[in-house]
Amino acid sequence: MILFFLALRAMITGISTLTTSPHTTMAISSVIGIIISLTAGITIHSKDLGFWVSPLTWGSPLYWVNQPLQNAELATLSTVSCSRNPVTMQDLKDIIVLKVTCGVSNGTQALEFYGNVNKQYDGFIPVFVVIGFWLLFSILNFVGFFAMRDDIKPQKKKYM
Repeated sequence: MILFFLALRAMITGISTLTTSPHTTMAISSVIGIIISLTAGITIHSKDLGFWVSPLTWGSPLYWVNQPLQNAELATLSTVSCSRNPVTMQDLKDIIVLKVTCGVSNGTQALEFYGNVNKQYDGFIPVFVVIGFWLLFSILNFVGFFAMRDDIKPQKKKYM
């Protein structure tokens, strides 16, 4: 996860060397960050995304970091309890109170819900993708630094 944050930092630094305005840097970084977060399958389920989004998921470092984290977290769960599920009344006189079930009873069903059952990315593939993302924007940072250094001229101070 730390490597993911280093990759995001390299992305913002790389974009900032190519732009002259901090507002432009934040606008471009925000658009790329929103694309990365939406295609990871956390905020929007991966089955709800269109087919045209699938190439963006393969380039998203958050998608690759999310898969092993979900597998490590959910695969070993034997039971899932939902403490905030609503309560319903079953009897005509509203005497019997029942709690609505979760819909997911164990970790394997939770992984099926997220679509991660057959995906075994526990190896080095996620690490290589995140390092590749970091390397891409680090090279962009290096090239941008040398390409833009002549464009930035010191401003003269105005005295009254």
